Amino acid sequence: MVQAFPHLSFQDPLMIIPVPRSTQLCVITREGQVEFFDNNPNVRAKTLVLDLSSQCQAWNDCGLLGIAFHPDFGKPGSPNRGYFYAWYNYNAHPVPGPGTVSETIVTSDRLERFTISPGRTTAELKSGQVLIDQTDLSL
Repeated sequence: MVQAFPHLSFQDPLMIIPVPRSTQLCVITREGQVEFFDNNPNVRAKTLVLDLSSQCQAWNDCGLLGIAFHPDFGKPGSPNRGYFYAWYNYNAHPVPGPGTVSETIVTSDRLERFTISPGRTTAELKSGQVLIDQTDLSL
């Protein structure tokens, strides 16, 4: 086995995808972090673009489970150039892990759009716009 990025580490990574119109990659972690880094085997730095850990229930089959970029992400002049979407299990007071979360905890399956403003490299939590918020009783 060869490590693709031997100088980087991630806590419980779930997904890696290319960042549109850039040379960067995006990794999401179960705990709710969205991180970008250069697609270079010698890369030593990553940028925490968004941290949902304060509202992301991250254990069992929960967590930040997916991310998608708007088709115009990174496209100069587009009003949608900073939009990306996160699918995660929302809890206003997440239970820390690892371990099993009590079945009595009520959470939501949430799709939320976040924005990286022009000239910035990060998205603020308050930029989120909830698109779907469905109660999840399956814990």
